[in-house]
Amino acid sequence: MHHTKIMSLLDSYLTGPNCTAVEIPMVKLMQTLAVESNNCFDTDFYLPGHFTGSAFIVHPSEDRVLLTLHAKLKKWVQLGGHADGNPDIFEVALREGLEESGISQLGPLSTEIFDVDIHNIPDGPRRPAHKHFDIRFLFRASSAEFNISSESIDLDWIALENVGALCQSPSMDRMVQKLVRKLQKTTTVISTA
Repeated sequence: MHHTKIMSLLDSYLTGPNCTAVEIPMVKLMQTLAVESNNCFDTDFYLPGHFTGSAFIVHPSEDRVLLTLHAKLKKWVQLGGHADGNPDIFEVALREGLEESGISQLGPLSTEIFDVDIHNIPDGPRRPAHKHFDIRFLFRASSAEFNISSESIDLDWIALENVGALCQSPSMDRMVQKLVRKLQKTTTVISTA
């Protein structure tokens, strides 16, 4: 089955200004997965892995991001999760962001891909080790109030300058750098208007 929507998103991202050199091979692997695998959005499709959608959520004041201390992974990450068969990966990211944060509204800062990452998920009691082909989107929270779901040990707004030390993840560092550049462009446009 050909997944037209995700292929269009990935093609646009690959040729757009936000795709970094380190992401290019990941985007190409994602394109291959989408073309070759009928079940790539199914949670139990383990080889080579499946698509997931993530929400990188910015505080209303735009100086912090909402991160979760993930209950299974035991590390701080952005909110997100499995597609559960849904090929609309933007919709997946929005759903996961809302469910895991308890925030009533998340406004997309774009419906285009913000970042991609392919990462290993260790084996667990009911699943073998596999890869998440994670597609991330950028959202702004309508409120700073959140509720911790059963998927999280903790949830917190983390200042942008503290994310790197907390997460120690190249992909998280990359997302923060992209966000800072995006916010600086917005400030420049507003201040010169």
